[in-house]
Amino acid sequence: MAPDLAETRESLWRLIFAPLVWAAHFLLSYVSGAIVCAKSAGDGVCTLRLLVACYTLLALALIVASARRHWHRYRAGAPQRAADGGEARHRFLGLAGLLLCALSAVAVLYTAAVPALVAGCR
Repeated sequence: MAPDLAETRESLWRLIFAPLVWAAHFLLSYVSGAIVCAKSAGDGVCTLRLLVACYTLLALALIVASARRHWHRYRAGAPQRAADGGEARHRFLGLAGLLLCALSAVAVLYTAAVPALVAGCR
């Protein structure tokens, strides 16, 4: 029995959501850093830190929401000793998504650490 194509696409989008949030956070943080430092002649570090803190809180909230969905999917799946099938696949995708969420959260925190530790734009 072939899996439903719409279900497969939805599963893949759910799976890559957290890395996409991290990529957007990374892009926004560094583009904001370039713009703020260029416009303020090196004095906009506080503004940059505030912007990155807002981006970080939003990104972490989205990642936690995604992790929660993956956790429920993982818990609702079949036990690990079950034969291959739809339930085992859902459990695996839930675990893989949960691990990607954890990795993405760590990556967001590392990206946010750069403006927090830098003394100035130069």
